[in-house]
Amino acid sequence: MPQEIQGVEYYSLGEVAERVGVHRGTLTRWRKEGNVPPGQWFPRGKQVLYTESEVTEIEGFAYRLEPIGSEGLLPAQPPGATGGDL
Repeated sequence: MPQEIQGVEYYSLGEVAERVGVHRGTLTRWRKEGNVPPGQWFPRGKQVLYTESEVTEIEGFAYRLEPIGSEGLLPAQPPGATGGDL
C-alpha cells in the first residue's frame, strides 16, 4: 500500500519488486547498476521509496525486449550472470 508523504504517494522497494514480479535483490541490483531510477531515501522510515512515474520506468525496464544478434544468438551476459537474469 503506498504511503503519502507531503502530498505525494510513494511505494516501498518491496512493493515495487512485488508489483514488477522480481526479487527485491534484483531491483536493488538494477538500481545500483543505474538501470532504473534510484528512488528517494526516506530516513525516517529507513527505506527507499519510488513515485508512480518511477515505478512505470522500472516496469519498462523489467519488461523490455532486446533484439537477438544477427546470428540468432542471445546478447552476451555480464560475468556472473545466469540465464535466469535475462
